[in-house]
Amino acid sequence: MLKDPEYDIVIIGAGIIGSALANELSERFDIKIAIIEKESSVGHHASSRNSGVIHSGFYYKPNSLKARLCVEGNQQLNQYCRRKNIPVKRTGTLVIGKDDEERDNLEFLLERSKNNNVQDVRIINKQELMKVEPYSTGKFALYSPMGSIVDSKGLVQSIGHDAKENGVDILLNQKVRNINRKTNGI
Repeated sequence: MLKDPEYDIVIIGAGIIGSALANELSERFDIKIAIIEKESSVGHHASSRNSGVIHSGFYYKPNSLKARLCVEGNQQLNQYCRRKNIPVKRTGTLVIGKDDEERDNLEFLLERSKNNNVQDVRIINKQELMKVEPYSTGKFALYSPMGSIVDSKGLVQSIGHDAKENGVDILLNQKVRNINRKTNGI
């Protein structure tokens, strides 16, 4: 049951999206926010069990919102993790090629990465590839040093904690059974 009969915003689900949304809104506005979560912890499902990959942004169509947000998000997420002491590691990203057709595809992605402002992306030869990934059977690769991995469980818990510190009520073990519209709210 909601602690306060009136909230400005109620978010269903305390995963990475719900927690980040509540945190951002609570930092920007003086409003009452609640997150309702059916589980006993923040980020109990997919948000804590994903691969933890922080993408570089070279795949996306240049000048698209997706490309811009991926590149900016990569930088902001790495900064956030360092500030909050969340384990994050710049592992780099490899797209491996074995023949001329794949080389053309990598050249295309290299150009796309430049248009998306992804830093320091380059095509590396077999010797450089073997230093980065010794078990690869490729002849060359597109290498982006901006690719990272993060402790996804630690990340979502930290963002949930930040939201709570900003005054968001996180209501755990609560299932939404129905939503009713009233004249002055829901």
